Amino acid sequence: MRNIWIITYRELKDRVRTRFFIMMLLLGPILTIGGLYILFEAGNEGKKEVNVLVSDQGDIFNKYLISKAPNSVKYSFKNSYINYEAFQTKKEYKQYDVLIDLNHKVLTNKTALVFYRDKISTETKMSLTYDIERRLEEITIQQVKNVSLSDFKRIKQPISIGFRDIKDPKKEKDFLSAWAGFAFSIIIFLFITLYGMSILRSIAKDKSTRIVEIILSSTKASNLMYGKIFGIGGAALIQFICWIVIMTFGLYFLRENWFNSIYDPSAVLAENTQLNEIVELVYNRINYQVMIPYFLFFFVLGYIFYGAIFSAIGAGLGSQNDGQQFVLPILFILLISIGISYLSIYNPDSSLSQFCLYLPFTSPFTAMVQLSQGIASYKIIISIVILLASIIILIRLSSRIYKNGILQFGHRLKIKQFIKWIRKS
Repeated sequence: MRNIWIITYRELKDRVRTRFFIMMLLLGPILTIGGLYILFEAGNEGKKEVNVLVSDQGDIFNKYLISKAPNSVKYSFKNSYINYEAFQTKKEYKQYDVLIDLNHKVLTNKTALVFYRDKISTETKMSLTYDIERRLEEITIQQVKNVSLSDFKRIKQPISIGFRDIKDPKKEKDFLSAWAGFAFSIIIFLFITLYGMSILRSIAKDKSTRIVEIILSSTKASNLMYGKIFGIGGAALIQFICWIVIMTFGLYFLRENWFNSIYDPSAVLAENTQLNEIVELVYNRINYQVMIPYFLFFFVLGYIFYGAIFSAIGAGLGSQNDGQQFVLPILFILLISIGISYLSIYNPDSSLSQFCLYLPFTSPFTAMVQLSQGIASYKIIISIVILLASIIILIRLSSRIYKNGILQFGHRLKIKQFIKWIRKS
């Protein structure tokens, strides 16, 4: 055990001192925050000039509503209920881009629904929200003669507006949260690929320089394999934890400065108010208390699983340039895993998604998407148990390959050679 920690420390120290590690430590989260900023800005884009039909069932607004942006928003009124299906299909409503559904209790429940044909910009959504709120305040003040402090607070209460795509009025096709899980899967994929290849290159380098012969004179081959996996994995974990810290401060900075320069953050982040879907996803809809712990768990288990595979391939190399025929299939499996996790966004209950949730090659990626969509706890537990059992089996097989192949040179790597090393005690 002592030798494992010595090798782990050596590998960890070698990684954290490199320029690439330090560069990625700072550049990674900065690029990520920059990418989120671009997504936030892209989330504001949409149609700005809209023709709005207001379904005012109780004639509460009295056909009067002044637009904050008179050149871009035009209001028309109808004092009857308009079904969203009729708005979508009937010719008489085709000229309108947006339908505002005001219920007859809107003065007390402060809720309304807005249906749109094409995506409208955040600026337009804000304008609609502002116009409705101000008109409701006017009507309420007219009804209350002596306005007390409590009445004033009730009048100033912001309205909760649900913006809905008329093609999906019930929000049955809400895949927004699943994209957060897919983003976590992408991060796992990148780190496993990057640091898994680092394990293979490190072992190949030690073999080519024959330094491995000196190391094995004082420790077991399995200890060397564990040390490399844990040491390089420790560097990956340190890097990612630093990413989390830097990105947390970065997202806080964006909320306190970028939001304030565009619109009131309390309105954007208010419950049921969806002015910018990307902002809502990042700040409201991701349950970080659940996602981050599970992410770290699957990140570590997935890395160890694939790290054992890369270690076995590295130990079996006959030369530093050998083994490409075995590395490419592993990279292909990783790419397939990402593809399956993408398909799970739209088909979480499909047989393929459910099967890949338990398959150890794909479970770290598919599980993150399933978690973001809401999944039964027992399914995640089963997935974790299968992954742990697979790691134990794979570590034992890889340690046999490592033990019997680490000192072999000049041979051509073949599958039957792997089988021979596994059978050899």
